[in-house]
Amino acid sequence: MIIQDLQLSDRGNLKRLSASITWETSKSETQLFYFDVPAAYSGHLYESYDCFLAGAIIPAFFAGEKRIKIAGEICPVLKKGLLYNMSWLAYWYKPGTAIPEIQSQIKTSYELSEERHAASFLSGGIDSLSTLRLNQLDFPEGHPQRIKDGVMVFGFDIAGREHEKNHEEQFEIALRALGNIARGSDINLIPVYTNIRHLNDDISFWMTKSHGAALAAVGLFLSNKINSIYIGSSYDIANMQPWGSHPVLDNNFSSQYLNVHHDGAELSRLEKTEIVANWNLGLNNIRVCVANDGVLNCGKCEKCVRTMFQLYALNKLQDTAVFPVKDIEPGMLKTISIGSKYAEICYQDLYPIFKKMNRDDLADAVKAFVSRRKNYLAKRKVIDFAKKYLKK
Repeated sequence: MIIQDLQLSDRGNLKRLSASITWETSKSETQLFYFDVPAAYSGHLYESYDCFLAGAIIPAFFAGEKRIKIAGEICPVLKKGLLYNMSWLAYWYKPGTAIPEIQSQIKTSYELSEERHAASFLSGGIDSLSTLRLNQLDFPEGHPQRIKDGVMVFGFDIAGREHEKNHEEQFEIALRALGNIARGSDINLIPVYTNIRHLNDDISFWMTKSHGAALAAVGLFLSNKINSIYIGSSYDIANMQPWGSHPVLDNNFSSQYLNVHHDGAELSRLEKTEIVANWNLGLNNIRVCVANDGVLNCGKCEKCVRTMFQLYALNKLQDTAVFPVKDIEPGMLKTISIGSKYAEICYQDLYPIFKKMNRDDLADAVKAFVSRRKNYLAKRKVIDFAKKYLKK
């Protein structure tokens, strides 16, 4: 893979940093990749190849690229961290596979704004909201680690898959809710637009391997004004497993000028939900849905149902209007997708709570959902084994 032609350009009211990416081993076409930010926040933009290297190295490795050649300078701290992370990913997913060589010049000096501060990713989900809430409770105004910018990305959970188009309406709906949070928390809301996920937009690849690196790439893009950025954890420590954003990985996406923090792994999903539920501003602006059907939360997809069940268990669902209903019923778990291992863990936490509430119907529904998922995975293993070893 060759990354070259770094350019700054204007795109209407947006400022763009772009580079061309040429695949050498796996593909033939050259692709233009970019990060855009509103002109009002163009001062955050750091003109460097670092963000493109961070976003491209994992797709390049899994596509079989032998090297990544950069037509410019790269931060040696970032380079070292990326190679360390690639060793972990190779160990988890492709044991014995050679890591792509990074060929570049080395940066020795950095010209950055004197006014720099902490930021976090702010999608409106439970992980990001709990990160923001706890940060502002832990760090008083004026502390260098108090979050001052919330970053929302167009091209990740909204419009992240290349075949999906015209999700601008859904993004604007999300931005309105996040704008409420930003104003109430006295932070800047910075939308970033990128197509970096399109290097490999497979949903499983994104979740299990690459989204932590992509988030870090956005932080590197904005690092003229940001010196540290928080990524809300998915799994808690007790249930940690290989994943695209992981405490072993995320901190090593840092550079000389940007510290990346994996935040909140000491808390379960239910504990995070309780933190948000007890914060009226967060509770009334939760945005977990990725169904993209013109509303903030559809109330039908797995992420919506999971969050509604947790809020109900905390006696808080009736206190918010972000979901279409204020009550839940067992049948909701029969219509949602099987979900991930993470979803299974979240639902298991609810079983004893519903039993204590004398809601055996909900407890039984949760138990049945978890069993359905485990049965599905067992069948999936048999099918995968047959495909791999019993081919005629």
